[in-house]
Amino acid sequence: MCGRYEFNQEEALLKHFYQRANDPDIQTGALYPGQVVLTLSANPDQSIHARGMEWGYAGFTKGQLLINARSESITDKATFQADFHYRRCLFPMSSYYEWTKDKERYRFSTNDILYVGGCYQMPKSGQNHPRAVLMTQAANALAQEVHHRMPYFVQAKDIRSWLNDYDFARHYQNSNAQLFMEKETDNKSFRNLTLNLKD
Repeated sequence: MCGRYEFNQEEALLKHFYQRANDPDIQTGALYPGQVVLTLSANPDQSIHARGMEWGYAGFTKGQLLINARSESITDKATFQADFHYRRCLFPMSSYYEWTKDKERYRFSTNDILYVGGCYQMPKSGQNHPRAVLMTQAANALAQEVHHRMPYFVQAKDIRSWLNDYDFARHYQNSNAQLFMEKETDNKSFRNLTLNLKD
């Protein structure tokens, strides 16, 4: 799963998205479920829209949030299937975090912006923002050292097609990224590894 990620406005493109969204509720820095985060979605004219969405669907019990959806089953699950068909979105980010069973934290990043697929619900009465979930996929060799799941990446060149074309998104086979893994320690020293993650 992915339960925390970083949105760093020092990166020019992320700052550009943030300014385009023009929403003071959008949070930046280290982001958590339940916060309003920046997403990209498609307008009716197929242009790309930067906007704030609350990360997490309301769960099945009070106070529960559904924050991730498995890419392998998103078209079959009643909770997500219509949203994925008609309301896909992307979570742009600088990096994401994952923890081992021993509570060791790792940071995963690339030399560029990461775009993670998701879907969203339109706001209900009393809600100011849509609610969105972030998609995950099975982890490959590097990420498996930490967790068996990782985010579902969409390549920058495929953003417009993935957001606007359901068949393209449903059969998308290019969810890979050149990831770097950094193990965070008390003195902030890191162990750096790299692997081209491909399905």
